[in-house]
Amino acid sequence: MKNSILTTFSKSVLSLCLLGAVSFSACQPGESTATVTSPQDEGEAVYPTSQILASPKTTTIEGGHYKFVKIDFTSFNLYLSDDFLAINENEVVANLPIVDKQFSYSLSIDRIKAARLRAVKADGTVTDYFMDFFLVPGDTVDVEIREPLLGQSKNYHVARYSQRNKISIEHFAWVLRNSLKWTSPNYPKVEGKCWDYPQNDTYDNATERYQVRQVYFNPDETVVRLISLDFFSEPVVSSNCYLVDEKGNMYTFKRVVYGNIDNDFGPEASVFGAYYAFEPLPEGTERFNFYMGDKSMTAVMNIHERTPEKKMASNFHLEVNVAPGVWDKGYMIYFGDLFETRYKGQELEVKDGKCHYDLYVDKPKWMTLKGYKEDGPIEHSNISVPVIPGERAEVRVMNGSYYYSGSTFYQQYCQADYLDENVRRYNNKPMADSLYMDYLRKHANEEGCILFYQIHYLVPQDSLRKYMPESIKEGRLKPILSLYK
Repeated sequence: MKNSILTTFSKSVLSLCLLGAVSFSACQPGESTATVTSPQDEGEAVYPTSQILASPKTTTIEGGHYKFVKIDFTSFNLYLSDDFLAINENEVVANLPIVDKQFSYSLSIDRIKAARLRAVKADGTVTDYFMDFFLVPGDTVDVEIREPLLGQSKNYHVARYSQRNKISIEHFAWVLRNSLKWTSPNYPKVEGKCWDYPQNDTYDNATERYQVRQVYFNPDETVVRLISLDFFSEPVVSSNCYLVDEKGNMYTFKRVVYGNIDNDFGPEASVFGAYYAFEPLPEGTERFNFYMGDKSMTAVMNIHERTPEKKMASNFHLEVNVAPGVWDKGYMIYFGDLFETRYKGQELEVKDGKCHYDLYVDKPKWMTLKGYKEDGPIEHSNISVPVIPGERAEVRVMNGSYYYSGSTFYQQYCQADYLDENVRRYNNKPMADSLYMDYLRKHANEEGCILFYQIHYLVPQDSLRKYMPESIKEGRLKPILSLYK
């Protein structure tokens, strides 16, 4: 990636600083081939008033570079986004001069905003180097400009960027996505036959990052709307991306309809997604794959029209009990396949010290629960539990921790967890191995024990398979157990 100065998002929500080098062009609609109307009709999306503070707070941007770092610019132009995170560079909010290798600027804001710093040379020339980030009311953003890494162009700068309130930003993105139904009023309307929220049955490492949300079929091009499920995953699409249909035919990338190419999506598209046009898939296409550049890179596989789902009675129940003195307003459920829990499933509000969640699952899933406070920030602490059809999970929140129990399966799973926690206190591996094996022999007929042992690798795989009953191996846990060889 060239002409870069800073990176903008962390691959870990809990990370406090970033290292990287990414730049991208501003989000703008491409010239239309398929029928595109831009922007969407006014009034379709309303900014959530819950995200506006009663009184603005001062936010500060400050940074600089060490004396040995060589740069050819003398200041930054600051641009701010609209409420839906689109940045328009027609209006410079402020120019931040670099004096004695330092720069600083403060402003008052009453809501989270996206911001852009673009480097400016002494003669006023605006350069290609820029960074995008988020401003949180009352927070400070620290930036340290660094030299290029070994082998990189001299025009390729790397920066360390730090900010305390990443959890607030994640929650803000979650609220916007759900309040605005994953769209922005700035976004184009693309016409044509549409697969809305198509199924993506087979994934590779894109599972926790990307999803195809819409596919629009037109005679002259096929438009794919790609979203990033992980807000901080640094979503990037290569101009070498392409589609492959079920017959093996390839369809190359044509243009960006809305978003960016070859670098980060940008703040708005990172929250709501981006639109890319390809050579037209033929009429009658039943499924296709989306490749980012080549078959060794990230891909979204087996994209096909969603089969109408039958309404099914719930077969899983979650009950959360909150002890007195715990001031959580509610809980966020991160729900998805095994260990890939970046799908935001539900926001549960605490009422009278409790909250409940019911759903239908056709196979075992995974769920992570995090609390959030009245002012929005999501807690760092969390609990992750399997979601098993036909079971009831109970989570108790007290003393700054989560405790779980529930129906028979969860009692078994919990007891194996207690065993593991206690055994880990020993520094004697032979003793620990003996305790694990002894417990397995006595509880091998328990699904909860088997699943906990499997996903935590408490004993060698051949030993676990030796004691695992056929009824469990071929039963409802098979979708998970079969992943382990």
